[in-house]
Amino acid sequence: MNEEKLKSPAVCVALGFILLLGLYLRVAGLSTLGPGFDEPIHIYAAMSILQTGEPTLPSGFEYTRSLLFTSLVAVSFKIMGASLFAARMPSVLFSMFSILLLFKIGSDFFGRKVGLAAAFLMAFVPFEVSWARACRMYSMYQFFYLGAFYAFYRAFESRETPSPDAAHGGGRPFLARLVCTWGLKWNWLIVCMASFGIAFHLQHLAGVFPLSVLIYLLAMLVVTLPGKSKEQFLRSKYFVFSSAIVFAMTIALLIPQVQSQFIEHYSYTPEWNKSVGTSATRYFNYLISPMLFPFMVFFALGSIELLSRWNKEGFYTLVITATPLAVHSFAVNVQGWRYVYDIFPLVLLIAGYAISSFGEKTVSLVVDSFRTIEWRSQTMRKSCIVLSMSLLFVVFSVPFLYTAHGALKLSRNQDGNYGAEYHADWEKACRFLNGARQSGEIVVASIPIAAMYCGCDEVQYKLDNGGMDLFRHVEGSDLSLDVYSNAMAITSLDELKRVLSEHRYGWLLVDVQRFDNPSTIPPPIRGFVEKYFTYRYKANGTILVFSWNPDVVSQAGLLAVSAQ
Repeated sequence: MNEEKLKSPAVCVALGFILLLGLYLRVAGLSTLGPGFDEPIHIYAAMSILQTGEPTLPSGFEYTRSLLFTSLVAVSFKIMGASLFAARMPSVLFSMFSILLLFKIGSDFFGRKVGLAAAFLMAFVPFEVSWARACRMYSMYQFFYLGAFYAFYRAFESRETPSPDAAHGGGRPFLARLVCTWGLKWNWLIVCMASFGIAFHLQHLAGVFPLSVLIYLLAMLVVTLPGKSKEQFLRSKYFVFSSAIVFAMTIALLIPQVQSQFIEHYSYTPEWNKSVGTSATRYFNYLISPMLFPFMVFFALGSIELLSRWNKEGFYTLVITATPLAVHSFAVNVQGWRYVYDIFPLVLLIAGYAISSFGEKTVSLVVDSFRTIEWRSQTMRKSCIVLSMSLLFVVFSVPFLYTAHGALKLSRNQDGNYGAEYHADWEKACRFLNGARQSGEIVVASIPIAAMYCGCDEVQYKLDNGGMDLFRHVEGSDLSLDVYSNAMAITSLDELKRVLSEHRYGWLLVDVQRFDNPSTIPPPIRGFVEKYFTYRYKANGTILVFSWNPDVVSQAGLLAVSAQ
């Protein structure tokens, strides 16, 4: 492990620039960005914590998922006041912490140049920037998952050779001598367990981390097996810890409550994902999309170089990266892009390694080439080297320009989500609605809790089949209620027609992302809306506003239903 100290002013200046760049991209236009589909949940729960001490939503439901993150949002509200900017600041801060942590990991594993390269990539990749600008727990989750990754290696793979006296000192218990021989650092192991515990609290899919560690230990057990006696094999830390993890997992899964929770979390398929379906190549297709393709090319090159050199830190990083990717692709039914978030910094770390190595070799090649030429003056030689380096930098930067452009426009565009939250301008849509709506006209919204937060005082109905698994069924009735807002759910065309027959005047606010998705707005409902409803307004390209009146109801042939 490289233990270089940060004494170079150039490194400090470069890291400072990276942090300033990352911070600018994360906070520019942060307060004007409309709420995403999950952000109002944390916002209402955080405001309720300040008022009542309980994370209660408008429906009366207590939202306890990722309660630690929601509590931090409440702290941010207490300091800065309740606003979208304050709601998003915990995510911004943890994203910045992750940039620093990735720099630390890269520096310790591969050197400061790799640390700077990885931190720079993480500072401006739109996937990272987008989640950092959302009031959702994923930036915090990523930091602690990354912390568990780093702490385990520091605890388990210390290169400090124990002294013979410490390992074989007389009178010391056998286990103490064995642990000393292994070179374990218990303080880092405690940090690892604490970080993993927080990450698991924030997102249960973090449970794949122990499996990743197990696979790494088994791989190292095979690699280090040749030449060892049976006694050495049984005393190997790789054998002891892999056996302990397998034993602990087996015992845990034999407990009925743990088993049922395991099945629930890892076989769950949300409604919004069912129409898309699961595919083993879905994450792969996303990672090689135009936005991320240059990084994946360098990730592949870095992986090959690390394996060819048998770099232990690199091997560990690759195993911890590959295992969740395989589990997410083949074993877990939830395949939203966000679920590569835990391992994404590790992809950037390997890519940063390749970029640093490639850059260093290229610079050396150019400088050595210029040394073989006879120059009239050293000034001319230096000028040509600087010019060549500048041209190489420009050429090398071309593949990343599309990514950089995507990151820069995030502060201006409401709908640039890049695999993260889809932000919509509910505030502008609600202002239009409040100015045009008459007394007695009902409101249907795709995300009622977002519309309510942005000024739509009353939303009676929810139109979003992507949340069907979260509806509460009213006993003795076919009525379903949104668990967050208590709005009544419309799940079929027949139910929509029934609403129109009972309420001959009304409004529909639907975000474009859901309107275009057949798993959230079924095609029959969308077709009916486009055919009969009156299109009234489009808010910043993200929210469509429709209305209906008795003429619309009549054209749809629903007056007879109303009479009945």
